[in-house]
Amino acid sequence: MSKSRCTREAAAMVRLTRLPLPARRLASQVITRQQQVRGLSRVAPPSDGKQVAVIGGGLTGLTTAYLLAKQLPESAYITLFESSDRLGGWIRTDEVRVNVNGTRGVVPFERGPRTLSSLRGNTWRYDDLVLYELMLDLGLKPSYPKDLPRYLYYPDHLVKMPPDASVFDCLTESLFRECIWGALGTAASWVTGRHRGRLPAHDLSVADWLRLITSDSAVGNNLVSAMIHGIYGGDIERLSARSVLDRMYYNLHLRPAESGQRHVPVHELAFMNHMVKDAMVCAEANKSKGSLVHFGAQGMEALPRALEGALAGQRNVNILRRASVMDIKPATNIGRIGEENKLQVHFRHASTPGEEVAQIFDHVVSTTSSDSLVNMTGDALSTLSGIESVSIMTVNLWYPTPDMKPPGFGYLIPRSVPLEQNPERALGVFFDSDVISERRPDEPPGTKLFVLMGGHHYRGREPPSEDEAIVQAKALLERHLGIPRDTPCLAMARLARDCIPQHNVGHVALLKAADQQITSAFGGRLTVANGSYGRIGAMGALRNAHGAAYTVISDHRYSGLDDFIRNPTIVDVPLERIPCRQPQAKA
Repeated sequence: MSKSRCTREAAAMVRLTRLPLPARRLASQVITRQQQVRGLSRVAPPSDGKQVAVIGGGLTGLTTAYLLAKQLPESAYITLFESSDRLGGWIRTDEVRVNVNGTRGVVPFERGPRTLSSLRGNTWRYDDLVLYELMLDLGLKPSYPKDLPRYLYYPDHLVKMPPDASVFDCLTESLFRECIWGALGTAASWVTGRHRGRLPAHDLSVADWLRLITSDSAVGNNLVSAMIHGIYGGDIERLSARSVLDRMYYNLHLRPAESGQRHVPVHELAFMNHMVKDAMVCAEANKSKGSLVHFGAQGMEALPRALEGALAGQRNVNILRRASVMDIKPATNIGRIGEENKLQVHFRHASTPGEEVAQIFDHVVSTTSSDSLVNMTGDALSTLSGIESVSIMTVNLWYPTPDMKPPGFGYLIPRSVPLEQNPERALGVFFDSDVISERRPDEPPGTKLFVLMGGHHYRGREPPSEDEAIVQAKALLERHLGIPRDTPCLAMARLARDCIPQHNVGHVALLKAADQQITSAFGGRLTVANGSYGRIGAMGALRNAHGAAYTVISDHRYSGLDDFIRNPTIVDVPLERIPCRQPQAKA
């Protein structure tokens, strides 16, 4: 992105009109407008304001709709389409009544994302500022847990990771000893500066890039592959280093910043400067915290539920559940004057399954996966069919006995672990009873675990059934943690099919072609916001939503891919000019 364009965007951001909110910004102030019940037979919405469609009712869609309702004039009208009967997407907190060995109560289980990254101290990205704005608006109380030990499983036991690993651990564990040559290779690259000042000529896989930087394979196989398993469920031989490693990738090719300064992408600087005008958001960002954020005993679903409640109180928002969008196309050739530059959305509602309804919109934001968008647009966006996704099998287990594992966040499994130690093709295990230590009054003490399996390991093979996955998870925990597989527990599994997009080698080139297709076919009236293209995860979803809402509010004709299709312009910024990243003590 050019500096001049970023300057224009920064200026435009400052001009955005925001609804006034009193200092405390309680949730009741967001949802007190009279709620209207609307269906397909409702009176047509007012025609004097901007008509916006948001497709997809996951976290990205809900946040996009909320920000539009907050910042657009009341004459605007927002329609949110969700094909299922619930909102929130992959975020889901289930409350399950348990009775195991006479221990009874209600136990909450996170069936999808369980935490968000606080991005503490990260001066490259500022996605967390959107979260703090929403928390303050909606009256949500966050929990900032202390950092806990993290582990890798290698080759047949848990290995504690720095900073919790001792010097003795680093000297004696084969996990670290095998990476010594790679560490020396990286140090040599840094000292000589042989990779600074220029980016690789070609897009490299994560594995190839690490081999280039470290002159070895062990760092990728033993360490980075585990990290990638926990974030992408992906294969480092296929994923793009440029698209996936982001800050790590660019920082190793940039000249070091001057003392007291930080490398910051210009588009992130513009975004940050806009967001920190809200002093309360800035203060929340600077609170002492660990690396994670969650919502305690309320569960992760507290965030989408709060957004849903706020939207339900807006008279200019219509939420259509069980409404499947069938087609999106330009509203050309329909014979209506003034609608030539708009888009037509065809959808079906479960209440009238045989009837297809058409509606005209000034702008459409698609927060669905790239595959779903291809199905809605046919050949117009054929390039997007090249984006791959992987499926994750998750197994939640609860044992009525506390402390059945070492204290910590959990462990990840690198690709170098031999198959006999991981025949279940697991990616990692999270210790949920430690990560989310707050318990509800009716929740009994116990050990709560979350097993992730599959990802790229399922490529070319059919995932197990849910019953088979539970058996596999118990076998894994017996082998790795010494928990006998016949130990009484409550267990449930869920397959999240195609839930994590894979930004493989060539991803940027693919997005450049997609940007041209979207702009050409839809005249800048269609904006995409989904992890298929850029930022993944729950925090990434919030930032993607903010970008999409900004595009609509400012009436820009952006596809939503602008930040991802070119190398960022990077500037050095004094730390004191980054008010939301001031030094803080760890929680």
